[in-house]
Amino acid sequence: MSRTDIVASVPSPSLVEFSTLDDANNQFGLATFRNLVKSCYGPNSRLKTIQHHSGGQVMLTSSSYDLLKSLPIRRPFLRLLVTAVTEHLRLFNDGGLFVAVLASELLSVCCCFNTDRLPRILCCDVNSIMLDWCNHFVSTSKECRIHVDISNMSQMMAVIRSIISTKPACSFTSRDISHVSGLILQAFLKTFPTSGHLRSTQQDIYYIDVPSQDTQNSRIIDGVLFQLPNDIPDKILPPGSRFTSNTSPLKVALFNISLAGDTGEVLEVRCEVSDGLTPMCVVTEQLFDIVQRLLDDGVSVLGCQKVIHPSIKKFLKKNGVLAIDRLSILNIAAVEKLSGAQCISSLNCENNMRNLYGSLEKVQISTFFQKSYYHFKKNTSPVCTMILCSRLEATLNEIKSVCKVAQSVLLSLMINPTVVPGAGCFEVLLSNHLKQKIQNIDKSLCASIGYSEYQFKLAAQRFIQNLQTIASCNQIGHPVTNLSQSHLWIVPDQANLNSDWIVNRTCNCGLCHFDCSENIVEIGNTNTHAELFTNQSSVKARREPRCSNVVLHKNVIVDQYDTKLNGLNVAVETGNIILRIQQTISIS
Repeated sequence: MSRTDIVASVPSPSLVEFSTLDDANNQFGLATFRNLVKSCYGPNSRLKTIQHHSGGQVMLTSSSYDLLKSLPIRRPFLRLLVTAVTEHLRLFNDGGLFVAVLASELLSVCCCFNTDRLPRILCCDVNSIMLDWCNHFVSTSKECRIHVDISNMSQMMAVIRSIISTKPACSFTSRDISHVSGLILQAFLKTFPTSGHLRSTQQDIYYIDVPSQDTQNSRIIDGVLFQLPNDIPDKILPPGSRFTSNTSPLKVALFNISLAGDTGEVLEVRCEVSDGLTPMCVVTEQLFDIVQRLLDDGVSVLGCQKVIHPSIKKFLKKNGVLAIDRLSILNIAAVEKLSGAQCISSLNCENNMRNLYGSLEKVQISTFFQKSYYHFKKNTSPVCTMILCSRLEATLNEIKSVCKVAQSVLLSLMINPTVVPGAGCFEVLLSNHLKQKIQNIDKSLCASIGYSEYQFKLAAQRFIQNLQTIASCNQIGHPVTNLSQSHLWIVPDQANLNSDWIVNRTCNCGLCHFDCSENIVEIGNTNTHAELFTNQSSVKARREPRCSNVVLHKNVIVDQYDTKLNGLNVAVETGNIILRIQQTISIS
């Protein structure tokens, strides 16, 4: 073996990076990530355009799922953070930006802006204590927990509106918001299981995008639609009246293997043929035998995920069978769900095919917006298709994502019909509660973690400031609150702080009117350090937060309880894990 071969066979050494979070490049990457997700957060978020470097379609979004999926994250600690956000989205489909912003803010304050040189292990311990206090407060406080009457359609519509109205990429008017909210609720009620276990309704709803149309033209269609190719005429159903049945159902057979004779299952068979006979003829003859069995069983519709041989197609049409090939995985799954059929995956299961058939009540050609579709119907099935319209093609993907998020939130409300204030009010409630807890802190708690009361309050102050930063994120104006209601108000101008402008003004989430008997407290400009280090005797007069006459109306902004609480826990726990990272090992 030559010296060159020996050198080439030796693997390159693993790279060990010490003090990962102290590295300037890592801190720059964290700051870039934090600013990116932070600018997408909240009702006044900024949109992002995403395009591959080589060109192609431009995506317009502020959705955490689409944004994080498109980011080329290389730094291991950021990939850990993105994984945590992705897992949260997998469970709840909402709240991803809240997790990303809170976790990145905690990391930035403890790593990039650690002017007091507090040990990171102290920050982790205090963050965990703050999280426990938040969990207890949210689970017991009436100000945080707002019950939703799921039998009241107005309250359900209010929850859906609060989701849609905070997505600027959809470009909805107030009229569009009402229309799409009604469609989402209608689709949810259509697909909601009437018996058995509670399950996701999203698998029963399919979406079709229609650009260059007014959003008001969006609608719900019972059954499943498949667009016809442009070069096929509208009248392509085989002759006869077999495709509308009021007595016996129409039988459906589905194949997820090729019916063109090129499947490996047939090609692996050794064939001996005589002169004038080709292997393709033998294979095609076998396929005709299978098709004849379908005809004998009374099959009216044959769907194939791959390709059907042209001669077989012609034979099926001649015998009054509708044959559709090149169905996508999504389309064939929709027909499976609608008809109850199971895909036939082998050409050697002729004896068992009868058990795999499904049924439909009607098959027709329907036209929507100058496009023709196969329309499969079955009245006993909850499956439906939502046609989403928008004048801007770039917004259709975001509209579809919002509809899926709303469906997921509605399902969560069936399990736990509780919401929390949104638009920053939830974070202000938590921060004001934590301030009161810290001012009356038990010294034994500080001793139990081995740090002084002063160090504990410094670390707690950072946690509170993170919550306040998220509350005022992308807000246009001056964020203010008061000590009794602890909600968030945005004053447009500094001069209005000492005027009557705020009288009878609703808070950001729309649930509270400002209590004029209370003083205005500016968020961000107050001396939080001085407040936290005030003597206990000077804060006895403070009242517990209250917000009376909480009613869900159409202009409220709320978040689902389980989604928000899980997001809070995931963000803090993920931040603590990353803060404990000392070395990063890159294995070649």
